[in-house]
Order: sequence, then structure tokens, then C-alpha cells
Amino acid sequence: MARFLITYYAGDMPQNPESIEQARHAFAHGAPVGPFMGWSVIEAEDSGAAVRLVRDHPFLSRGAVLQLSEPI
Repeated sequence: MARFLITYYAGDMPQNPESIEQARHAFAHGAPVGPFMGWSVIEAEDSGAAVRLVRDHPFLSRGAVLQLSEPI
């Protein structure tokens, strides 16, 4: 299995406190760092399988972007 780094970038994120709290509870991955909002490491057979694993990630439904990178 290969390991993939997922980094989270803000898109059209919620602005009101209730929506922000719901977004925090929707997932529990990563940590805020630098220009991106968080990160996760996943294992998958290949990049296609990794994309399938994060395709329905709750962060995406909030207008954000995930970047998938395979470590060198």
C-alpha cells in the first residue's frame, strides 16, 4: 500500500458560528498549519484508490479543496 498526504484548503467556508461548529464536527482530521487548514495521511493501493477514499469527504461539501500528494 502507498501512503498519500491530503492537505485541506479553504474554499467557500461557512462564516456564521453555527455552521463553523458543524464543519468542525463533520470530520476530525489533520491540524491547522501554514497556508493550508489541515492534513491527513491515508493508505491506498494507488492514487485512483486514494481519490475514491476522499471523494465524499465532508470538507468538500463545504466548498473547500483537498490536495492529494504521494510522498517521494
